[in-house]
Amino acid sequence: MDVRVLASGSGGGGGGDGKKKKKKKTKVNKKKGAKKEDDDSDIVWEEEEEEEEEIEDEDINVVYANYDEKDVQGGNIDTASTPWGELALECVRAVLADEKNMDEFEGNLKLFAFKAIPSTKRIMISVDDLDDQYGSPNLDDLIAVSRKLNELAESKGFPDDVAIEVASPGAERKLTIPEDLSRFRELKMKVIYKDNENDNLENETMILNVEDFEEENGLVVFRLADVQENRPPKKGMPMSKKKKEWRKKVKYADIASVNLYIDTAN
Repeated sequence: MDVRVLASGSGGGGGGDGKKKKKKKTKVNKKKGAKKEDDDSDIVWEEEEEEEEEIEDEDINVVYANYDEKDVQGGNIDTASTPWGELALECVRAVLADEKNMDEFEGNLKLFAFKAIPSTKRIMISVDDLDDQYGSPNLDDLIAVSRKLNELAESKGFPDDVAIEVASPGAERKLTIPEDLSRFRELKMKVIYKDNENDNLENETMILNVEDFEEENGLVVFRLADVQENRPPKKGMPMSKKKKEWRKKVKYADIASVNLYIDTAN
């Protein structure tokens, strides 16, 4: 069994060599070079300056990667009806629910998403940190979860030819509606919604902040986020007064998707 920690969205780029490390050492490798893409086309590896660090964990390979969003949507649990998928799901739930393990974790962790991929015999697990502003566990917590998962899965006879990958949801995670709208209301969001006030049949895509909720009506009130997309084209110009005062009431049912948005311009 190859257990990997994919540090997506938990603090930046980096790279890993993708090789399985046996015994009681895991190496975090960062090498300067070009990008390369995994055969599954859903993880992009970025390599940076050479640096090597040993971490005392058995059979855990720490790499940095970015999941394709479709593979780690919050709340999605997919074992692909495989025995090894069912077993891995049982094990990771047990690890996150064990009070003894909770004492070792720095964050308040819960399962975000789980996906078994029979074609490549991979399991992709995403873990949420309820205490973190962006919901991203730190690297130490991801390693701790992976170590505990590895120990429990091996004790239950988990097959050696299945790879398990543990990651954070990512800095631009997809949000559940309406629960996550409230949880992340202080953060910028990329919102795709149906605008019933105009004749445009296509959904609107905008960078917004949550202003308020009208729970009794099933509505969220958005305002424009102060990002470059909402400012004048000329660099350095602030948002206009009209845009600052812009508000939009949207029904939860009319929201197609919401992702956290990282403003790279600032």
